[in-house]
Amino acid sequence: MDEWTSLEAAKLAVASLTPLAVLALGLLVSRSTRRMESLQHANETVVAQRLEVFGQVSPKLNQLLCFVAFVGRWKELTPADALTIKRDVDDVMHINRWLFSDPLFATYEAFMGRLFAMYASVDGDAPIRARISSELGDRRLLRWWRPDMA
Repeated sequence: MDEWTSLEAAKLAVASLTPLAVLALGLLVSRSTRRMESLQHANETVVAQRLEVFGQVSPKLNQLLCFVAFVGRWKELTPADALTIKRDVDDVMHINRWLFSDPLFATYEAFMGRLFAMYASVDGDAPIRARISSELGDRRLLRWWRPDMA
């Protein structure tokens, strides 16, 4: 039998290391794929949760906007209803704070600050920043109006 030359030894080493290199590359690709799938699942979960929160909050925010702007069903909401809606929305938004970006949450707080005089009194409800009357209606003419609401 012929003696082994260094070239033949190198060929044998490359031939035996190639399957190991393919295996290692396959493991790396598989690991990266699993990591990407995990991240995708986490993102899908966050998006689903955001949509659920949006479904809970958006109708109530719209009710508050209608109450203040004299549009839609503004006549059906009393000031007490508006405060209850605000509390409900605040609960949902603050519980789910981690789902939202800082700019979105700041916009939410700014919106609430436009509708309510936040932190205006101690141990009292936030006064509602809504006109009593406009060219679209007069709250004093509604069945629920009381003079102390002015």
